[in-house]
Amino acid sequence: MGKKENYTTRRRYEDPFWYMKEWKGEDPGKFRGGVEMSQSQVQAIREFVGIPQAWMREFIWSKEVFEKNLAPFFNGKPQLETQSYKYIAHHLSNFPYLDENLVSEREDIQKAIIECIKHTSFWITQGEIKFDEKEIFKLKAHPGFTPCKKLLYQRMTAWKNSMKSKKFIQEQLESSLKDDTVKSMVDNIDVFLKAFQKNMQDDITTNWNILATDQSNKKILDNITNLIKPADPRLLDGKVIQLKSGEFKFNDVEDQHLEYKQSMFSPDYSKIKEEKTDPDKYKKLVKGKQNSLMNEVLSTVCAFLNTNDGKIYMGVLDKPRPGKKESGRKIIGLSDDRNSGEFNLVKNPSYDEFQELYKKKILKLMKDKIKGFEMGYVENIHYSRHSYGEDDNGDNIDFLCIPCQKIPSDKPPAYLINKLNEEGEMSDEEILYKRVDESDFKIPKKDEPRFLMDKQRIWAKREYHLDSDKDEGRTYSTDN
Repeated sequence: MGKKENYTTRRRYEDPFWYMKEWKGEDPGKFRGGVEMSQSQVQAIREFVGIPQAWMREFIWSKEVFEKNLAPFFNGKPQLETQSYKYIAHHLSNFPYLDENLVSEREDIQKAIIECIKHTSFWITQGEIKFDEKEIFKLKAHPGFTPCKKLLYQRMTAWKNSMKSKKFIQEQLESSLKDDTVKSMVDNIDVFLKAFQKNMQDDITTNWNILATDQSNKKILDNITNLIKPADPRLLDGKVIQLKSGEFKFNDVEDQHLEYKQSMFSPDYSKIKEEKTDPDKYKKLVKGKQNSLMNEVLSTVCAFLNTNDGKIYMGVLDKPRPGKKESGRKIIGLSDDRNSGEFNLVKNPSYDEFQELYKKKILKLMKDKIKGFEMGYVENIHYSRHSYGEDDNGDNIDFLCIPCQKIPSDKPPAYLINKLNEEGEMSDEEILYKRVDESDFKIPKKDEPRFLMDKQRIWAKREYHLDSDKDEGRTYSTDN
C-alpha cells in the first residue's frame, strides 16, 4: 500500500495514475506540489477564513508560500513546527473582548484572508473544489470586514468577467492557453456560481417564509425589503449621478474644496504645433507637456495644503474632451494614464499592480516636487470601492481620491518645485499657490509674506523674524 495522503493538502504528481504506480511500489513520477500544514496553521485558516478542511486539502502552496501568506495570522512570526494554537493572533490578545475587532483593525490579516480566498477560488476554476452548502456555511464573517462568503463570490464573478473581457481573449490568442482549457474553467465557475446563487436564494426564501408567518415581524420584513433595494452605493450618497447612457458623473462642480483631473501622465501631444523635423526641440516640447500636466495636479495639491482642506479626484473629466459630446465631471477611469507608458516597469501588469504603481508614483512626485510636503497631509489617498463600468482594456472604471489636509500654521508652506517650463527648457522656480474658488492662484513673490502671515502665522513669524507683539493684532489681506 502507498503512503496515506496528507490530511490537509493533497499530494500532486504530473502522472494522473501516480497512485496506481505508488500502490505497485513504483516511482509515481514528478511531484507537482502539496505540503502538510501544521495543526496551528490549519486552525488559523479555520479561525480567520473558515475554509473547511476538505477544501484545504486542495491547497498546493509550497512551505515558503504557506509561511509568507499565513504569517499575519501569527503576528508575522515564522511558522515553526513547534507552534501551537496559542500563537494564533486571536489567542495572543490580552483583551479577549477585543478579538472581534482584530480583523477590522489589521490590514495584514485582511490581506492574508484574501490570499486564502484567492487560492480557493483558483482551485474552484480547476474543478477540484465543488460546491457544498455545508462547507460554504463555514466561511467566516468578521465585524468591520467583508464576509469571506462575499469575498469568494466576488472572486468567482471576477474570474468569470475577466475571461469574457477583450483583454483576456487577446492574451489567450497570444498564449498557448487552449480553448478547451478556458471552456472547462468557465464551466466549472458557472456550475459553482449557479449552485452558490441557488443556495443563497433558497436560504432567503426559507427565512422569509418563516418571518412571514407572524404579523409582528412586519417591521423586520419592511427592513429586509429596503435592504433588497438599497440606494446604489456607487452614487456616494448623492455625490455621483447616473446618466441615461448608464455612465456616471460627479454632481458637484469644482470649488474651493473640490477638483477633478482626467490624468496626470497622458498629455495631449497634438497641441505641439512644431513639426518633428527638429527632433531635439520636439523632445523638449514633449517633456515640457509631460511636466506641465503633472504640475496641474501638484499645484492643486499645494493650493489645498496652503489654503484649506480639499479633494482631488483622478480619472474624472475636468472638462469635455475636444471633438466629443460628453459631460464634464464624468467618471472615465484611469486608462489614459495606464496606457501612457509610464507603468511599463512591470511586464503586462495586472490592474491591481497598476493601481499600486500609480499611487506610489504620485506620492513620490509629491515628495520630490513639493517643498514642505509630508505624507501625513494626504494619508487617506484611496481608490473608489466601486466599479463604474468597464474600459476598453476590460478593467474597472474607477477613480483615485487624493484628500489634502491644510498644513498647520506652525509648519512651512508647500511650494511647487518646477525645473522645466512649457517649452522643456530648464527652469528653477519655487511657486507658492493658494486656492481661489475653483482655481489654483500663483502668489507673486512680493505678496508671499502677507499670505503666509495669514495662513502659516506661527511659522511665518519665526521665518521672517517678526515681532509677535507688534504683529499679533495686524491683519493681512489675501485678495488677488
